[in-house]
Amino acid sequence: MVSAYNDMLSAHQPYEVYPDKIRKAVEKVGSVAQFAGGVPAMCDGVTQGQPGMDLSLMSRDVIAMSAAVGLSHNMFDSAVMMGICDKIVPAS
Repeated sequence: MVSAYNDMLSAHQPYEVYPDKIRKAVEKVGSVAQFAGGVPAMCDGVTQGQPGMDLSLMSRDVIAMSAAVGLSHNMFDSAVMMGICDKIVPAS
């Protein structure tokens, strides 16, 4: 699992519990799910009109690279990407 969850934005709150739910569901079918890492997450709605807004498009490359690093251990059969909006989807 790779997640864009953070607890500073209310839209992210549901994602806090997803890794445990996914682990339990995967265990029920006899497999293992591991959290590979988190990626940076910004909200351009919050940063609009602020200097941080300039990072919105550039952050997509950082997010994609962060997901790649988290999955680089060559031990995963699949990946679940948990992003909140189009700016912070780890698989973008």
